[in-house]
Amino acid sequence: MKSIAKPPTRPNARHSIVRSIASATKASQYAIPNEYDKLMAAIGATGTNAYTNFDVTCYTEDIPSNQIENWAKIRADRFQKQCHPRLSYRA
Repeated sequence: MKSIAKPPTRPNARHSIVRSIASATKASQYAIPNEYDKLMAAIGATGTNAYTNFDVTCYTEDIPSNQIENWAKIRADRFQKQCHPRLSYRA
């Protein structure tokens, strides 16, 4: 029989979990459902998918050759304008 995990009893652990949930909730206020899929469909891309491994995250898509520049602009914009502070890239 599987045991049910008990919630953390340390105040710092609980506080960390609450902050994480609050942060995700705040980020979701800015997200547009299926935004990326809609953008890719608009330029004719198909087969959008992703996977991760120990040391890589790989994104795959089939993009029409006449839409490569638009695809690159969309990807660049997504990386430059991330709304979640923990995911933001800082050069």
